[in-house]
Amino acid sequence: HGLERSLTRLKAEHVDFAGWGLRSRTIEELIAETRLTSTWRLWRNQSRGIERSATMKLVVEMFKEFHETMAREPEKTIYSLYTLEQRFKEAPSEAQGFMLMFSDRVEQAFSPNPSEETMVRFAADMVRLANTTYGTKGRTFRDWGRARRHHKWAVYDSLRETMPAEEDGFLNCLQAALVEILGKYKEYVVIQWFVNGMLRSADEGGYTFLGIDELLNVEMRCSEKRVLGWSTVGWLGYQFMLYETASPKHFVTGKTTALFQQFMTRTTPGFHFQLSEFSGVLAAQERKVADLQSKLLAGMVTLVLSSVSVAVKARAGQ
Repeated sequence: HGLERSLTRLKAEHVDFAGWGLRSRTIEELIAETRLTSTWRLWRNQSRGIERSATMKLVVEMFKEFHETMAREPEKTIYSLYTLEQRFKEAPSEAQGFMLMFSDRVEQAFSPNPSEETMVRFAADMVRLANTTYGTKGRTFRDWGRARRHHKWAVYDSLRETMPAEEDGFLNCLQAALVEILGKYKEYVVIQWFVNGMLRSADEGGYTFLGIDELLNVEMRCSEKRVLGWSTVGWLGYQFMLYETASPKHFVTGKTTALFQQFMTRTTPGFHFQLSEFSGVLAAQERKVADLQSKLLAGMVTLVLSSVSVAVKARAGQ
């Protein structure tokens, strides 16, 4: 009992901080403030993990959605890569870091990848293809595509009059041009996939995709990309399907099926599993922060009550 009374008196002793321009405090108050400051610093450092955890949840969800879309609609695999990169453009820097990590794996899976210079040449070939002329009217491939697609546009009436007699020759010329382009980029899987889709459509007598304005904008779209610029061909293929100028069956993977299958079943799921594991670590850190918040709140309450108690005792002494 004597020791307890001594400790109580000791805790009530005031320490003079007047020399530092601070009010005096009891030892008990100092102990409470020290604990509170330590907890506050620890919580402040750990709380940054909350923001990372929230970002991580969004990143995991986006990659999950990407994987599900790819599994459900494999013909949109390259287009899904294009949109995934677009969605990460305005994301926090940490999230963009994950996109960079994933893009490295993607490029390993589809190696060799078309360089920026290669995509500029390919874009020029698409423009050249659209501007190639054929027939007695001397109209461009783009005109042929638009005349076939827009049946009531009077500006193409004269061209449509010659189509029954000249269409077979036009299709042969178109296929020959596409085969030539395919030969120029035969080492690049993604360009093969795209040009083969155009060839399959032409084999069935379809060429309305030649009238789509987006065919002339490949270079501009590539320049907008920070990574995976070659995924622009996926965007263009999707535009063909969106305007109903080509069908999903035209953009099957063909000889590259095994490569696409490996990408869908190993590359993407493997990266998603790693993200989930990292997300679990951040979730544990978030729980730790919540516990520190509780301790911080309890410390603040204790400090306030202690201050009130000291003030009441001081007033009673007066």
